[in-house]
Amino acid sequence: MTGCLLAPSLFLLYIEALSSFLNSWHLNLRGLLVPHSHQSLMDIEFADDTAAYLQGDLENLQKLESGLAV
Repeated sequence: MTGCLLAPSLFLLYIEALSSFLNSWHLNLRGLLVPHSHQSLMDIEFADDTAAYLQGDLENLQKLESGLAV
């Protein structure tokens, strides 16, 4: 048996916090607009992968970098 049984739960807690942070109002990121909808797509998580979908401008990228800097 390999790996820690607690790892998947800890990962989910981290990913949920990251998703909430990316979608928070104070970061003010602009996600991709979904056609025929008034919603935007900011991030997608699947298994152990995370992808951020942002409008492609330098200001948006700098906001993401500064928000993720620790």
